[in-house]
Amino acid sequence: MPTSSKRMDIKSSERIGRRRLQARMKNLSSKRAKACAIPHTVKKKVWERDNLCSIFPPHSPYAFPECHYISRANSGKGIEENIFTATREEHRLFDSGTKEERDYMRKYARAYFESIYPNWNEDDLVYDRWKGFAIR
Repeated sequence: MPTSSKRMDIKSSERIGRRRLQARMKNLSSKRAKACAIPHTVKKKVWERDNLCSIFPPHSPYAFPECHYISRANSGKGIEENIFTATREEHRLFDSGTKEERDYMRKYARAYFESIYPNWNEDDLVYDRWKGFAIR
């Protein structure tokens, strides 16, 4: 019987985890906010894609898959093609370092994405609420 109760605990905890994630995503105020947020599933895939470490040398394992290539402030989507793994310091430098630091890191991240995704395009990373509507 202990085995089945463990299974039940795991299943119920997974269900509760999913509910919390859905509740968190529902609490976001707009479609744009939902599109720009990074779901846990995307974080997990990015973490594995980036080999459990930062994409920048010296590839520190003390990193988090939370850095947007196109920032949320600029409507960058929370999708795998826009998220990469970086340490807190690298993330800070990427977002608000000197112009030279930001340019270097941006070029490095761009080359990284282009090496993984052959058809990678910056325009696809931005949330556009009017995309798909025909203009007459």
